[in-house]
Amino acid sequence: LPDGLSIATTRYFTWTDASGHTLHGLLTPPSSGSPSSAPLVVEPHGGPQCADPIGFSPNAQYFATNGYAYFRPDPPGSDGYGDWSYKAIVGNFGDAAMAADLAGVDAVLAQGVGDAKRTFVEGGSYGGYLTSWIVTHDDRFRAAVAAVPVTDLLLEYSLSESPNITRRFFGAKPTTDQALLAAQSPLTFAGRMRTPLLVIAGLRDTRAPYVQAIEFYKVL
Repeated sequence: LPDGLSIATTRYFTWTDASGHTLHGLLTPPSSGSPSSAPLVVEPHGGPQCADPIGFSPNAQYFATNGYAYFRPDPPGSDGYGDWSYKAIVGNFGDAAMAADLAGVDAVLAQGVGDAKRTFVEGGSYGGYLTSWIVTHDDRFRAAVAAVPVTDLLLEYSLSESPNITRRFFGAKPTTDQALLAAQSPLTFAGRMRTPLLVIAGLRDTRAPYVQAIEFYKVL
């Protein structure tokens, strides 16, 4: 990087979930101004089995140098925790990860980073799933962005080029329990949503086929 370039600091942030597990994520406060008055952007990652690295993030720098705090939580299902983390989201794609992410947001705010009245959530792929799940189950965020989201697990399994992701968490033959797939699909709860939401469809995304974004938009 060029000498003299102002770089916002990103640090590991930890908190405890309802089961007593220590969870982690990455927190980048704004590079200037009061952290407590900054709007807070929360980004659940894709995956679900992924985690954000501590390395340089253009997104983090963009938000921080424009006065935002940026929080990237790693809920259950993320890499780096062990077997319990994987098992926690088997058949439970939404609630377990949402509860952990929201607990992380509360912990960030409690440490004086972010304005509780100006919090936002956004994510892509599984992060788009979690964004869609959160805003159909919780009204705390001012606005949200779901990019190439998974919103209908039956369609996701039927059309995705990677159906093994669904099999991994919902059994070798997921269509034998369509009620469970529906119960874990944000589409089912679209009528509850009160949060302004931008849905971004990826027309060439074969892993999270765009028809789910269109279906979710039309149901909304």
